[in-house]
Amino acid sequence: MPLEDEVFLEFTGKEIIIRPADPESVDFSEDILKDLISRGYEGEQLIEAFLKAKSDILEALDALKQEALQQPSVTELLDEYLNEFEDD
Repeated sequence: MPLEDEVFLEFTGKEIIIRPADPESVDFSEDILKDLISRGYEGEQLIEAFLKAKSDILEALDALKQEALQQPSVTELLDEYLNEFEDD
């Protein structure tokens, strides 16, 4: 599996799933629509609120990504990194 600089990690409770990051696959449309409809939006108001919410989510994801990139990164092997915690 070819991996770039970014991956999606998912922990199911039994396994860790690692997938290549594909920004196009991040789609919260269904969740956004369900939430807006449950709050009583309909018609043109629903469309406007949906577009704003979707834009806000993409901006928030980008901000999280930028914040994560500012954090120190692990440059050693995972075993070496984890061994540091065992010595404590």
